[in-house]
Amino acid sequence: MPAHVIERTSRDFVPVLAAEQGDLERDAFARDDLRRRIVSLLRTRGVPKAEALEVEVNGRTVTVRGQLPNRHAKWLCLECCRHVAGVLKLIDNVEVEASLQKDAAQDTDEQIDGGATGALPGKPR
Repeated sequence: MPAHVIERTSRDFVPVLAAEQGDLERDAFARDDLRRRIVSLLRTRGVPKAEALEVEVNGRTVTVRGQLPNRHAKWLCLECCRHVAGVLKLIDNVEVEASLQKDAAQDTDEQIDGGATGALPGKPR
């Protein structure tokens, strides 16, 4: 008869076979390995503020949380995570810093306004 290990769960105590305990350890190793590979790729690809991101792995589902300076950084982060072997589902909880987005939008508006007046000489603004 296999040995049992008692684990505390939300519903009460549930007996777990010793063989399943080894599976839990392998699962923990796999989660840590997947998280490590994702974090390493984010740093290698130069994702700005990658160290400030939180990467959580649950099975083959990856959740990424944090703030990045712009939409390009967010896109790069999500593409990197999506392409790591072992990721089946990616949950995006990454936000773009609002102050930086507002500044970028103002710069774009100024460029458009400046370009429009240059494109139509003789027309008053």
